[in-house]
Amino acid sequence: MSNPACRPATQPAREAFTHTIDQGDCISKLAEKHGHFPDTIWQDDGNADLRRERDDMNILLPGDEIHIPAIRAEQHDGDTEKRHRFRRKGVPAKLKVRMMALGEPHADVPYQIKIDGTLGEGQTDGDGYLEEWIAPTAQVAEVTLQLPEREERYVFQLGHQDPIDQPSGVQQRLRNLGFEVEVTERLDDQTRDALTLFQQMNDLDPTGEIDDATKSKLDELHGT
Repeated sequence: MSNPACRPATQPAREAFTHTIDQGDCISKLAEKHGHFPDTIWQDDGNADLRRERDDMNILLPGDEIHIPAIRAEQHDGDTEKRHRFRRKGVPAKLKVRMMALGEPHADVPYQIKIDGTLGEGQTDGDGYLEEWIAPTAQVAEVTLQLPEREERYVFQLGHQDPIDQPSGVQQRLRNLGFEVEVTERLDDQTRDALTLFQQMNDLDPTGEIDDATKSKLDELHGT
């Protein structure tokens, strides 16, 4: 008996297009949706200007335009009598956030995490960082820190973090670090008070303004 015939498994080609970022979009989600690796989209020549403007491919601003490159047709040979699975690399994505209160890390604290309804548990590291693998399409992560004297609950809208050069991005990071501030997208009195306190706690000039030194410290303490 002859060997079973082989036939090609083909992934259809898709044309390139430009996508305008909405609130909640990030490269990982777009890559998952359109069949690319995140780096394939981010490093595409069509996104050179955006890379110069945004430091992090997963922190984009609504209204940003991202070029989604074409997908070439691919052909793979496989035995017709067997099943074959093709898996993209680069999935899942990772959630990394530093859990803090008033500038102090919640180090080595047990936590429970629910991502789009799926429960898990873990423990922050010595610097207060929580790291969890997540699906690129995940929308919401709910974290409950199990502190000795109480529980603290945090809700993260995944992919909803704005760039740090925007007031909303600064407010989101301050809030995640435990400061009392609302995300108003403007530099209001509450935000200035939170910035001043943050600057005082980190030996920065307490101006209440979003200067380069403050943004750098926020990035260092907050994480991705």
